[in-house]
Amino acid sequence: MRREGYKDKSLTTNLQRWLKKLGYYKGTIEADRGKKPVFGTVLVRALQALLVANGFLPSKAYIDGKREAKTIRGEIGWLNHQAQYFKK
Repeated sequence: MRREGYKDKSLTTNLQRWLKKLGYYKGTIEADRGKKPVFGTVLVRALQALLVANGFLPSKAYIDGKREAKTIRGEIGWLNHQAQYFKK
């Protein structure tokens, strides 16, 4: 996330900003309103939508807002795939 220009210490805030920039996150950036960022249902749905769109979750049926094993495996797959772009 730092390489993308996100320097906030909160991973949740950085994910909200990144997914909003990509058009997946429709919620508010809690940190901008002085609130503690929450890795809630809206953010998880946005993450799942990104993962489905890029083939890291099998179908839209998995966009349920629950960050369970399949979503976590999708996240890991996405991160491993992205790592190829950041090798020195």
